[in-house]
Amino acid sequence: MSTNDTNTSIAVLFEHAICVEKLAVTAYRRLASMFDNTKSIAVFFNSLANDELVHAAMLQKSMAELNHQQLLQNAPSDMLAEIQILSNKMSAIDFEDIRNLDDA
Repeated sequence: MSTNDTNTSIAVLFEHAICVEKLAVTAYRRLASMFDNTKSIAVFFNSLANDELVHAAMLQKSMAELNHQQLLQNAPSDMLAEIQILSNKMSAIDFEDIRNLDDA
């Protein structure tokens, strides 16, 4: 495979995916705090946040196992697009609109 600029590399793909996982951690932690008056719901959202931390760590480990040449290879554009969509959705969450569990 050919190499490309860093905007479309495998390294960038991993970095964006890790960022999305961290955004999810933040969102789930915030939801947990919003429902801290109902322990089981707060525990559920905190558990989801912990799962996202594991996902981020797995991605970081996988990325670290790649050599420099592999990291510079072109990332599939459809994967980059999907990660960007997820990132946009995570960033667009308006927690002010969440008033109950149905909204969450």
